[in-house]
Amino acid sequence: MVRFASNRLSLMTAYLLLGAIVGVFVIHPLNLIVVWWELSRFSETAPTFWEFMSGRLWLILFPRHFDIVIAYAIMGAIVGVTFGLFTRNYVNTARAYKSLREEQIALIPDIIRQGESARVEFKSSVRWDINENRINRSLEKVIAKTIAGFFNAQGGYLVIGVDDSGTPLGLDNDLSTL
Repeated sequence: MVRFASNRLSLMTAYLLLGAIVGVFVIHPLNLIVVWWELSRFSETAPTFWEFMSGRLWLILFPRHFDIVIAYAIMGAIVGVTFGLFTRNYVNTARAYKSLREEQIALIPDIIRQGESARVEFKSSVRWDINENRINRSLEKVIAKTIAGFFNAQGGYLVIGVDDSGTPLGLDNDLSTL
């Protein structure tokens, strides 16, 4: 557990440092471009783009302008850490969905084998009426009522594309109606 926390901390530190570098070397120059553009629009004696940028970018090397470097480094660090947090949350969510999907795929054959019960319901289709060989919108309400019933009870499994005897039928007819 300590190693995992250490890895997360070192990863966030990397995002922080990378963000600080991006702040100084990307956000600062982009801000200077906006400043030059505003200056050149309203001043006839404004320097050319290259003169302005080369003159301003060298200032970050002088100690008296260190406060500007610090400000952009802090802005970049905030962006980096925020990106790191969003990335970490995205990766964790993707991992959880993958794990859940793998669990569901492994469970479905077992659920079908055990048959219907108070917590397991089979439905042949969502909207395709197998007996009448056409779309039947009232079947969608049956699915919704089954889901609502599971929510109001102890939960359960709704397996669509399987008839009441447990024979897999597939979802081809339903998918062709979408």
